Parts: sequence; structure tokens; C-alpha cells
Amino acid sequence: MKTVDPAEKLRIDKYIKDMWHFDPAIPSTDYQYVGQFTGNWIDKIKDLSFNDDSKFDYNRNKQTFADEKLPDDVVSFGNKDREKAVKWGYDNKTKYHQKWNDLPDWSSLMGKASGLKTPAMCINEQLPGSFLPWHVDLFYTYCEQTGREVKLEVMLKMRRYLVFMQDWKWGYYLQVGNNPITNWKAGQIITMPFGMYHLSVNAGTEVRHVMQINGLETEDSLHKFPAREIEINV
Repeated sequence: MKTVDPAEKLRIDKYIKDMWHFDPAIPSTDYQYVGQFTGNWIDKIKDLSFNDDSKFDYNRNKQTFADEKLPDDVVSFGNKDREKAVKWGYDNKTKYHQKWNDLPDWSSLMGKASGLKTPAMCINEQLPGSFLPWHVDLFYTYCEQTGREVKLEVMLKMRRYLVFMQDWKWGYYLQVGNNPITNWKAGQIITMPFGMYHLSVNAGTEVRHVMQINGLETEDSLHKFPAREIEINV
């Protein structure tokens, strides 16, 4: 697992603290609708499979980043979110899986269509009754996979697209900043700026799948153009 220099960790945490208002009463727009992937890839969702190695563990990063080198008020953001979730009462009984390897062909086609440099895809499976509480994404896994250094300047060039793998169903809930998101359609794509807090819940009756497309911004990245449909067939 890639480690983070304490001084750089401090810079990243300070940026995250300063980039947003953290006031639930402010009617801000905290995400962007990017477009929609259409095509026959939707029929392949039922073929997805996960194994025990992909189970999400709230405690998995507990000792990873040597946070004891910094005072608690500095490390309370960012990579300590999982530890905070445990203190809030969440436990590892949640059924949330992440699949980074052996992904279907259509995921690579979506990565290429994203306009992001060095795209890396991950499919998230969230079972009924599971919660991914209030947290921020720091792209450590992406940096580790692509050999990039964990620095604020790299983080600010990063972009993550979230692609909904199926139509919204009862109990599916996503919140980005102050914006609740429901009633989406399969293939719709959203994005958010680096450092934006968000959460995800499946309080419904069926498994929910969402795919991440992670990469570095380019002039051809989808979010830099008006939202449009992109056909993906396999």
C-alpha cells in the first residue's frame, strides 16, 4: 500500500477543509451531470460477479498512513473517514464490494470514451441494507495502480466519473455535498470536484451497481462538453 508523506497529507487535508462550505443549509450545486452511456452493455450487468477479496472493510486503512505522526485535528479528514465511521457506529457487517480487476469489455470502452488520461475502472456492488457513510475520495488506490505520487497537485488533476449501472429503484440513494440524487437512469454519468464529501445507501430490495472511471483530466474529458449520449455496444 502506498504511503503518504505527513507534510503532503497536511496540505491535502487543508485543501479539503477549505474547498467547501460544510453548511447543510446552503443550497449549493455540488456535482455535475455529464451525459449517458447507451447501448447493449446494459444487458451484461447480470453477469457481474464478486469474491470475498473485494469486500469493503471500514477498518482496512486503519494503520496504513501512519496518521499518529500528525495531531488528531489535522488527520480528522481524508483517510481517517473509515475510522470516524466506526466511531459513529458503522461496522463491517455492511455488504459493499469493489471490483478493480477482470472487468467486462464494456467497462474499458467506457473508459476510453471518458476522455480521461490513463483511465482505471472500478465497479461497486452495494447490497440491500448497506451504507457507505459521509466520506471523501482521495484516489490513493488509483495512484498506487498507476505509479503516481500522492500529491495535492496530482489530486487536483484527477477526475472521477460515476456511471449508474441500472435504473434507480426504491431505496437507492446517493448524496453529493448538499445534493440528494435519486431517480437516475442506467448509463447516466455524474462527476464531482476533488475533495467533495458524499455518501451512498442501499435501503432497498435489490443489489445496486455503480462504476467509477478514474483518470487525469484532458481537454477531451466528457465534463468539459455539454452533456450527451454515448453509445457503447459489445
